[in-house]
Amino acid sequence: MKKLRKEVRWFADRMEAKLRANDHKGGWAKGYAEYFLCKMNEEFKELLEALESGNYEAGISECVDLANYAMMLADNLHRDGVVSDGWLAWQAGGKVNSR
Repeated sequence: MKKLRKEVRWFADRMEAKLRANDHKGGWAKGYAEYFLCKMNEEFKELLEALESGNYEAGISECVDLANYAMMLADNLHRDGVVSDGWLAWQAGGKVNSR
């Protein structure tokens, strides 16, 4: 495998730090796809707010949060290849729950 670019390593280190800070929550292996999508939407809104306020450090933090939720979803899809039955309810505006 090729060596990671310094920009990717810099960002990945920040992702890992946030993941480790939240290890007490028990991981993401049992999370529903729609839960991660909702969390990404929330983080995207927080990112926009940070950028609009000119708080670029907060913007970086929100980018990391957004990327972590995307990674969690991708990891579950890669490992399980499953999207939960709640997906249709989520698309229809139903309530979203984590597992």
